[in-house]
Amino acid sequence: MKIRSIAMTLLTGALILALAGPSLGQEPRPRLLFQSDGVPAKTPTQLPDDPTKVTTGIPVLQKQGEAPPVLKPADVFAADASPFTGRVTLRTDVGDGVGYTRGFTYLEALLPFYQRDLSLAFTDVRLVSFNHQNRWEYNLGAGYRWFEPRVGAIVGLNTFYDGRKTDFHYYQQLGLGFELLGRNLEFRTNGYIIIGAGHRLIGDTGRFPLGFIANNNFVFQQSQTVETAMGGVEVELGGRVPGFDRYALRAYGAFYHYSAEGIRPANGVRGRLEAQLSERISAHFIVQNDAVFRTTVTGGLAFHFGAPAYRYGCGRASWYDVLTQRVHRDVNIVIAQPTTTTTGSGDAVPPPPPTSVNPI
Repeated sequence: MKIRSIAMTLLTGALILALAGPSLGQEPRPRLLFQSDGVPAKTPTQLPDDPTKVTTGIPVLQKQGEAPPVLKPADVFAADASPFTGRVTLRTDVGDGVGYTRGFTYLEALLPFYQRDLSLAFTDVRLVSFNHQNRWEYNLGAGYRWFEPRVGAIVGLNTFYDGRKTDFHYYQQLGLGFELLGRNLEFRTNGYIIIGAGHRLIGDTGRFPLGFIANNNFVFQQSQTVETAMGGVEVELGGRVPGFDRYALRAYGAFYHYSAEGIRPANGVRGRLEAQLSERISAHFIVQNDAVFRTTVTGGLAFHFGAPAYRYGCGRASWYDVLTQRVHRDVNIVIAQPTTTTTGSGDAVPPPPPTSVNPI
C-alpha cells in the first residue's frame, strides 16, 4: 500500500535525523530564554561593579539606603536552555486499554524544525507495535506551540495521520489537537476522524436452524463479528501535584467519547499519572472505564534519548519543560469487535411431494 510505504519512509528518515542530532552541521540557533511573564529574558553581559546591586536585565527602582530586593525564582525564572535538538523515546505499556489488548511498545521521535524565543514547530512520528507480528500502527504528525501573553500560557495546535494494521484490515485516521499548557495546569483536547473503510466482517456462523414453527416456517440464529474503527474526542485537564516536585509528578483526569455506526458508543472517564524517575526515565499509569471496554488498567516505563523529558529534581517546571513535552493523545486507533446475534424465521418449508404409485 502506497500510504504505508510513505509512512515507513518518513518514519525512518525522522529517526535517523533524531539520532544524528547536532552532528549534521546545523548552524547554532538562538538560545531559548524564558521569563515568567512570557518576555524573553536578557542575559547580562558582565557582572556589576557594586556587589550590592542585582543585575537581572529588568529595571528595578531602589530607594537610597534601602536593602537590595531579593529576586526569587518564582518572580523571574529564566530557563537557560540550549535549543531543543529533538528527543527519541522508547516506551512500553502493559495491560489492556481502550481499543487494544495486551499492551504495546513504541518508538517516537519529536523533532523541531523551527524555534524562536517562546515558539516551537515540530514533527512527531511514532512506530507502534501491539506485541504481535501483524499488528502495527504508524503516527505521523506536526505541531506548533507558542507563548500567548494574553492567557499567560503556551498554546499548541497539532495534526496527525494514524494508520493501524490488524489481523484483518488496515485502518486510517485523521487526528486534530489543541493544547493550553501552563507550568502548573494543563488543558488539552483531541479529535479523531476515521477516514476510508471503517469496518470489516471477521466472523459469520451462517444461519443455524433452531426448529420449526406454525405453517412450517423454520427458525434460525446467526452470529456475526464485525471489526470496527471508532472515531471520537477526548478532553483532559490536570497538571503538577504539589509536594512531589522532585519527581515532577503530574495527575490528569479526562472524559472520552468514541463511536461508530451500528455499535454502542464508548463514553468513559480516565485517570492518568506520570512521574520522572530521572531525566531519562519516566513512569506512567492509566486507569479508565466505559460501558464498551469496561475497566482497563495500563502502566509502564519510557526511556528518553537526546533532549531530556521533564527535568528531574529541579522543583517548579520551566517554560522549556512545558514547551518541549511530548504530545499527549491516544496512540492507537480505537478498535472494537462486537458480535451480533440475530434470531429470525425463514420461508415456509414446502410439503413433501406425493408418494408415487407404480402402475399395475
